[in-house]
Amino acid sequence: MTVSGKAASAFAEAGHFVFSLAAQSPEYAYQKLGSVVDPLVDIADGANFHNHCASHWVDVRDGEAGLALLPADTPLFSIGEKGIYRYSRRYIPQSPDLNFNLFNNQWGTNFPQWIGGDFRYRFRVAPHAGGWKEARVQRMAEEYRTPLLVAEGWREAAPERFALLASDIGDDIRILAFKLAEDGSGYVVRLQNLTDAGTTARLIFTRPLADAMLCDLVERERGPVGDCSQAGLKVPLGPFQIETIKLRFA
Repeated sequence: MTVSGKAASAFAEAGHFVFSLAAQSPEYAYQKLGSVVDPLVDIADGANFHNHCASHWVDVRDGEAGLALLPADTPLFSIGEKGIYRYSRRYIPQSPDLNFNLFNNQWGTNFPQWIGGDFRYRFRVAPHAGGWKEARVQRMAEEYRTPLLVAEGWREAAPERFALLASDIGDDIRILAFKLAEDGSGYVVRLQNLTDAGTTARLIFTRPLADAMLCDLVERERGPVGDCSQAGLKVPLGPFQIETIKLRFA
């Protein structure tokens, strides 16, 4: 969606892009930080029921049909009615309309008070069967946000190719980081389980592994990974769990 030549205004205003859905019995879910939230169940009483902030995606299920919406530029959204300048201690949407906020001047901390100019907003719309877990919407969102990048280089010698992982680690596992350890003693890989069910990440490397240590987020070692061999390791992950591992190769 492109907005051209919007005039700035000092009056209270907000703009939305609305998806009006034909769902009869909608079930909502959206990704927020490291978890998945049901806005009709998981919002604390007295909190803001009119406005939600999706980190990566919003999903609506109606029976066996589902629709995932991936907003690239507009994480703020409301269900049923437009939520800007509204507040209720409890609110149940009366219609399955998803209102993605393009701009507003209610919150001067997040938006300028005078909003004008040309704007572009991007959405990916993905119909699917079942719910967000069956459709692997988390993985779909990761691929949308971080598309494959291709780089071209040249060496006078023959082209060089190197792979670290010998196989996929699992459909529901996200690699948050892979980098040199801060103390220079190896590499650090940080994994996240993208679902609300326990799973196991399987890392099989192309080089022999000397050892692997569980770490906290600042890379202080907590102890060895339980299932580790020269070929690789298995890392159990709880629902939405993040785990950091320091790797040392032979």
